[in-house]
Amino acid sequence: MRRFAAAAALLVLSACKPAPDKLPDMALYADGIDSTRSVITQTGVAIDPAVSTDGRGSLRIDATGERTVVQIADVPLDAPRLPRLAYRAKLRGENVMGRAYLELLVTIDGVGVSTVHALHSQIAGTSEWSTHEAQLLLNDDQEPIRARLNVVVEGAGTVWVDGATLTIGRN
Repeated sequence: MRRFAAAAALLVLSACKPAPDKLPDMALYADGIDSTRSVITQTGVAIDPAVSTDGRGSLRIDATGERTVVQIADVPLDAPRLPRLAYRAKLRGENVMGRAYLELLVTIDGVGVSTVHALHSQIAGTSEWSTHEAQLLLNDDQEPIRARLNVVVEGAGTVWVDGATLTIGRN
């Protein structure tokens, strides 16, 4: 009898799942960045408790070279196949000689790595907090299995990063 009840409950739950075209955007990763626990790159990177969008500190990148790439997170993906991945973060800059922007690298099963540089949404010079996004549109047959969230600084300067998120969805 218990087996029958468990099987019936599974059938009811699976019948109640929304169809993939009805699913809302889903958060796959979210970090206010108040520690370096998920930050892969450590050189020139520290937590700045005095500067943030949420009062908990932010990631400070002190770039001194030609090109600095800081990997914020490496996220394994196990989510419904939806056509859009979006990496958002808030950036602030001081004396950025060059530009800073988000970079999204997505490993697609059987295809390889697709890279998106959010060059349309970048900072330079000295700027206040602003929200930036790198998004990747997927075909129905593409299955993303991993995403790397980076911040790229081309040139020297200081960039703060806060509120990084990765979502998958339709819009």
